[in-house]
Amino acid sequence: MKFNVGKRIKDIRLEHGLKAVDLADTLKVSKGYLSKVESNKTGVSLETLETICEAIGITLAQFFQTDLKPVDMSVLEAISGLSEEKKKQLALFINGLSDKP
Repeated sequence: MKFNVGKRIKDIRLEHGLKAVDLADTLKVSKGYLSKVESNKTGVSLETLETICEAIGITLAQFFQTDLKPVDMSVLEAISGLSEEKKKQLALFINGLSDKP
């Protein structure tokens, strides 16, 4: 199955409660251009995709992780701001909560 970049951008934008015009303003592009991207009428470079992800507040890795639910995304966003030491501590804590034997 082919990955639909434009649809994914639109889905994530909507999940984050962003209007197309607001994202376009942040990116300093026209709403028409963003609409073409979201409808796959024009492609984007990896650099542009990264800029879009930054404007939405996600990483490229999160963009391509389609199996994540919105709550999972919010946890990843919260973790991304932690120091490496805090991330290690959090991993130990989460491992202790696991439902797996």
